[in-house]
Amino acid sequence: MEPITGSGDLRAGSASIATARPPYTYFGVARSMMLSVTALASKQPVPVLAHALVSAHVLECLLKASITKGGAEEKVKQRDVRHNLKKLWAMAAAEGLGVPASPPNWVACLSAIHDSPYCLRYSTGVHGIVTPSVQLVTSELEGLLKEVEAHLK
Repeated sequence: MEPITGSGDLRAGSASIATARPPYTYFGVARSMMLSVTALASKQPVPVLAHALVSAHVLECLLKASITKGGAEEKVKQRDVRHNLKKLWAMAAAEGLGVPASPPNWVACLSAIHDSPYCLRYSTGVHGIVTPSVQLVTSELEGLLKEVEAHLK
């Protein structure tokens, strides 16, 4: 077979990249970090606190992506809301995400250790931390990721 040789000039029109902004920035972080949630869940023994920490952040980003779909990011930045997964869940439900209005127990459990005083991150004055089931959280987050992705379209 003979090699093909030659030269050419290929020009593309102008290209642009959209400004990085919510809800897509929140969703991008959640989707990317979900890989870590599933990887941690598959380890033996499971690093439970690391799994809970990453899972809570993924949940926070998914809920914030849903809430900011209309562009109003101010409400998720309020001090009493920003890391409160129970409040974010209720807000996302009210904004039309297909989840029950009241957060399930696994969300309430993550919220209690993710929100102020941030026991999961700093554990100051804490002798033990209760986390929800690794398998349950991983499964629920996988489903929520799909639900939020569909909600954003």
